[in-house]
Amino acid sequence: MLPNTVKRLLPFLCCLILWGLPAADAEVFEADSEMRAQTRWLVNSLEKLHFSNRSLEDISMEETLVAYMEALDLNHLYFTAEDLASFQQRFGQPLSRQLRSGQLYPAFRIFARFEDRVRERIDWVHGYLEEGEFSFDEPMTYETDREEVGWPSAGEEADRLWERRIQYELLNEIIPLLAPEEPGAESAAGEEGGENAAEAPEPLSFEEALAEAKTIVRDRYDRVLKNLARYEPGEVQEIFLTTVAKAFDPHSVYLSADSLEDLSIQIENSLVGIGAVLSQEDGVCTIRDLITGGPAELGGELQVEDEIVGVAQGEDGEFVDVVGLKLRRIVELIRGEKDTVVRLKIRPGEASDPAVRREVSLTRDEVELTANLARARLYQVPAEDGQRTVPVGVITLPSFYGGDREDRPNSSDDVALLIDKLEERGMEGLLLDLRRNGGGLLSEAVELTGLFIPDGPVVQVRTVRGTISDHRDEDPGVAWDGPLVILTSEFTASASEIVAGALQNYERAVVVGDQSTHGKGTVQGIFPMKRRLFSSEASENSGATKVTVQKYYLPNGASTQLEGVKADLVVPSLTRYLARGEGELDHALVWDEVTPMAFGLDPEEREDLVTVSPSLLRALEERSAARRARLEEFAFLEETIAYYRERQEATEVSLRLEERQRQREETLGRNRALDRKREDLLAEEYPSEEILLREEAADSLPRPDNRTGVDIVLREGVRVLADWVELEEPPAPPRLASGGSS
Repeated sequence: MLPNTVKRLLPFLCCLILWGLPAADAEVFEADSEMRAQTRWLVNSLEKLHFSNRSLEDISMEETLVAYMEALDLNHLYFTAEDLASFQQRFGQPLSRQLRSGQLYPAFRIFARFEDRVRERIDWVHGYLEEGEFSFDEPMTYETDREEVGWPSAGEEADRLWERRIQYELLNEIIPLLAPEEPGAESAAGEEGGENAAEAPEPLSFEEALAEAKTIVRDRYDRVLKNLARYEPGEVQEIFLTTVAKAFDPHSVYLSADSLEDLSIQIENSLVGIGAVLSQEDGVCTIRDLITGGPAELGGELQVEDEIVGVAQGEDGEFVDVVGLKLRRIVELIRGEKDTVVRLKIRPGEASDPAVRREVSLTRDEVELTANLARARLYQVPAEDGQRTVPVGVITLPSFYGGDREDRPNSSDDVALLIDKLEERGMEGLLLDLRRNGGGLLSEAVELTGLFIPDGPVVQVRTVRGTISDHRDEDPGVAWDGPLVILTSEFTASASEIVAGALQNYERAVVVGDQSTHGKGTVQGIFPMKRRLFSSEASENSGATKVTVQKYYLPNGASTQLEGVKADLVVPSLTRYLARGEGELDHALVWDEVTPMAFGLDPEEREDLVTVSPSLLRALEERSAARRARLEEFAFLEETIAYYRERQEATEVSLRLEERQRQREETLGRNRALDRKREDLLAEEYPSEEILLREEAADSLPRPDNRTGVDIVLREGVRVLADWVELEEPPAPPRLASGGSS
């Protein structure tokens, strides 16, 4: 007979034998009744509201488990191949049943294993930093992009991976310490013997740099442990349930109370900070977007894809290393009181060597998130014949904003007002810049489309039940009847794709930009859990589910999903490589089409409007192609694109010190050369004037035309528009022969 204690432990001991689970030190969280209700709510939301009309049984739970493990360990560093096999065997098949009953044990058990693996590995890191040999003279490399690489086997394979990982991190810190000043950089203060010359940091010896780098890396992993210890059950639940939701499509998520509050901040425009959208992968904070009118965009020193590795407060505060810090904590460090200074240590996105660093100082300001208002400039663009300049208006629209309150601006009214102001100044062609427009209010997209066409259908919407409705422009009036160019990129998404696609359908605009737009043709609804939408119990928690509930179609019946809106005239740009199109996202919904609507311009309307014809498109393409072949700025653009692609593809990084120092010098040299060319191109900017929505805004901060100082794609867009104006001009009447009368 076995003792009672052993009998009680026997099932658990058998599990350890069958699944190879180590005796875990980490606490396994437990779901309370509230969390179980929230889990059932999510399942109900997805199965009863989602556009795909699928059930949990239609979803691969094995793939969902992999996605959850990757949400915790994106670069496949901590978990092992054995972990993956055991989790899929243990939790794969019963997971859908457990979710229906509100059980979260699989999520919490996997997270506990993750905690164990992290603790084990950081103990190993401490020992390796203490006892390892670091000469950095072996011809070894480290693969920085491990998303497509499987998890290593436990033991020697994992140890070899981590040896290279730590050497890579040490080198990233050592190289700047060996050469604090950029190679070849000149200091004006130093040349003049100014007081700042003596403040430049002295380069360290290799031994000193290695010792400091070890401290930085050791502290970084200690911080990872501290962050891990701060995780609460609700945070793990959010990661797991969002993974489940994203198995239906990339835009469906579970929102905890905190995440819903963050979303409310964006909607209600009450944020003080730097105006940057951040994300985090593998413990590294990356800038995903710059909010129009925010300090980060106005400063012009930060770029999308830059990585934030340190944050300091004030003019002289010490930097806090934020690699490995939770994203919410990084956001707290960056946000702060208005008019205070925050300094960021940046690893530039365009740098081919991860050891390159630079510092950016920003003054926090109130970022009006819903007041990313339309803005305009009037450019004087030389005509192709060189005989005159063509006044071309450019309206940049960051989003489709609006509201029911009378004192709240809306995008369609603002664009109409700017058109009036541009016409008063003699505008002959209009360019609507939607390159950074990620969408917004559908009603505003319809209203704005109506500024350029008579009444008619703009978009069709299909629901989960298959019913199709249309949204129409009911106003026969037109705010602008002349040549119209829509500038798009792969960042152009959702409602902005509707505008570009509808105006293309009506043959009212030439679409210029990337090969296609983002391809987000779906609509999401947010369903707070305190509402009783289902027969199950409602939650008192203020969390919510965001579920894809509808799909967009253009008047011609084509969906914008996946394929986006194709450009009539393609201009190469860096955004093609910065953005991830819908087709690159996991579980994106498919492209399809519905019955076309009766739409278009009748002959009388065509007489009153400037429209697009195949012959016009051919002529515009010929002129643009000729410019791209001869103008130096396109050679610069191609060089920049090639440089970025090279950096993207160079994921195998050398672990030899001399090689990395050479690469750093080369990178900094190439950056300086590109900066000089960029400055030369700035001198060739076309004359322009800002057109203000309201005169009282005349004292507002000046807005740069773009983030990099020179916007070649915009330049070509206004030149295409000037070509169109020139081609539309009637031929000059023949001159009469001169002479006296008899």
